Amino acid sequence: MDCADPEPGSDQVTPGPSKRQRKPTDDSESNDVALPPTIGATIQVGHDHATQQRPRRVACECWNFMAACETEEPPVGVSRSELVATDVADLESRVFRLSRRPQSASRVRCLLCWIFFGRWKTWVNGDGLTTRIREHLDNYHHHEYRTKCQQEGITVPSLNLTPTNDTTSNVVFSSRLLAEYLAQWAALDDQPMSVVDRPEFRRILLLCSRAPNLRDSDIPHRTKLTTITAELYEAEMTRIKHELNKALGFVSVTSDLWSDGKLHSFMAV
Repeated sequence: MDCADPEPGSDQVTPGPSKRQRKPTDDSESNDVALPPTIGATIQVGHDHATQQRPRRVACECWNFMAACETEEPPVGVSRSELVATDVADLESRVFRLSRRPQSASRVRCLLCWIFFGRWKTWVNGDGLTTRIREHLDNYHHHEYRTKCQQEGITVPSLNLTPTNDTTSNVVFSSRLLAEYLAQWAALDDQPMSVVDRPEFRRILLLCSRAPNLRDSDIPHRTKLTTITAELYEAEMTRIKHELNKALGFVSVTSDLWSDGKLHSFMAV
């Protein structure tokens, strides 16, 4: 009876555990990091951080018609014809798609307003200005703005434009019509009816009545009001400091904080 030797000799080779041969892979795949299925499913394949970022819009169709400026009024000592010639040459030499917002200037001005109408139209150079300039170009320079964008193959962004043209130029004034306009404004802007009794409000209407040819462009926007408010605040603070410096002896200042029924905060000094 033949028996198998339980311990093979040194000349016998015992087969080891089977190993799966790894398939050759490309260099591009060999460097991939293996991720758990739950993590890998949440990552978009083939998109790195740079490609996932939203492309930044530079609004070249907006800034092509603007120029850097430092003053709210035309420069003194230079003729308008000379400035217009310089602006025309500058505008014609520009590459439309490379136009960008001036970064170092404190203000920007509309080249078309100065070239065609002799009006020095400026804005404070800052963020959030693109929409206002687009509205200005579409309202006051519609043909030049749209034609240039069409020639360059640029789609004009959709704007919720509020017509700035004066639609009341041919309207005859009457007390009834004024009351209707005020009532409509109070209703749409959720203003209290008592606002018309405020001396400051009535002073505004009386001042406007003295303007010979008041236009929509003469009425300031929120940016201008913000600037004027800051200037008035600084002037009032300076006046108060001068009064306190002239006061005899010591001055005790205290403050009180409270809120009304509509949670409007107040502070009294």
